[in-house]
Amino acid sequence: MKTYFLDVLMHHYVDFSGRATRKQFWMFMLYLFIVFVPINIVLLLILSPQLMILETLALFLPVWGITTRRVRDAGFSPWWVLAAAIPSTIISIFGQFITIPVIFGLLYFITNLIVFIFTLLPSKN
Repeated sequence: MKTYFLDVLMHHYVDFSGRATRKQFWMFMLYLFIVFVPINIVLLLILSPQLMILETLALFLPVWGITTRRVRDAGFSPWWVLAAAIPSTIISIFGQFITIPVIFGLLYFITNLIVFIFTLLPSKN
């Protein structure tokens, strides 16, 4: 499991081309969840939230890259990943300052659900 995670970080850090198998994608995500969720909880509660933000930013591109490669491997356009990122970015940036219309929450849910389903599908050759 660790080798899948390290492979993405060392060889595919900002790689948005090519393909990622289901196993590679889900092992990366499982390792990310098992290791970094407890680290984030500790950073948020005990230490500094700024460190959690730095860690999240450092992992943003590899997660986005492997998701893009996985969606492409399933036979769908990688633009779906960007379509899922736009509503979440709007909510994250502007949600603190203004009331976000419900449509952005609905778009966020629908596009992320579509990308999630794409990651579950088998590879297209």
